[in-house]
Amino acid sequence: RVVGDGPLEAVVRAAVAEVASISYLGRLPSEQIVEQLAHARLLVFPSTSFEGMPLTLLESLRAGTPVIASRLGSMRSIIEHDVTGRHFTVNDPQDLARQVQVVMGLDEVAYRSMRKRCRSTFEAYYTPEANYPQLIEIYEQAIRHRAMRSGAKGGD
Repeated sequence: RVVGDGPLEAVVRAAVAEVASISYLGRLPSEQIVEQLAHARLLVFPSTSFEGMPLTLLESLRAGTPVIASRLGSMRSIIEHDVTGRHFTVNDPQDLARQVQVVMGLDEVAYRSMRKRCRSTFEAYYTPEANYPQLIEIYEQAIRHRAMRSGAKGGD
């Protein structure tokens, strides 16, 4: 199932026309995406670009769904290899296929454990309750830094 839209929509539609096992759902609201992810065995996130904080990854973790993600930037830090999914080398379809096969081949106990770690990671790092103390700490550091800089200027 392919969810979303964008410049490659025509390519996706062509693949759907050729391969019966591919379905294209188009753009969906966030709650429907999480529902789709909850029923998915895994999410493939094949970005070839450095991403900031891809919402799709957070939605997948929220749903408890392992992710196969590019070994780039934030994808590498959000998805922990062999914990919440797997990484693959950008522009290497054979490596991508290998990583998908690894997750698809997990026995049910290992797979359920990975799903639980996905959800635990979401709860530990990406909920408002987890983020609020982090945000306050960032503000406090900025205030301390500014106070130190102001104190240094005043003593000159």
